[in-house]
Amino acid sequence: MEQTLITEETLENGVTLRLYDASRKQIGDRWVVTLKVCALVPVADDDALEDEKTGDLLSVKQVLGGQITFEQKRERLFIDEQEKETLFNQMLENFQVSTRDYLAHPQFPSRFIKKSFRECLEQKRRDKRINHNQDG
Repeated sequence: MEQTLITEETLENGVTLRLYDASRKQIGDRWVVTLKVCALVPVADDDALEDEKTGDLLSVKQVLGGQITFEQKRERLFIDEQEKETLFNQMLENFQVSTRDYLAHPQFPSRFIKKSFRECLEQKRRDKRINHNQDG
């Protein structure tokens, strides 16, 4: 999928925010108008969290890597080509009002890292159970 970087900025909390126009032609003069939001959250070398299931203290960077990405898409279907630019600009404005402050909040990185850490460990456990059941 082709996308165009609209803007990139580093927020006060260390998150790098990238906004993309990922719109694409649907059929004839109709478009799928898409705003793609990527928030790149750095993971510090010394971050460690407790595995809730085992109680072990694990390196967040070893589990998640050096950076994790929060992604969100806002999409509208079957938009007339003449309305595309106006609608996309409205989507950008709505993002600035509704979501940018959420991503810029000082607690966003640590909360997102904790959530991603738990989800990643749980996915690894599910994968391990599935592989174990297939081998058994």
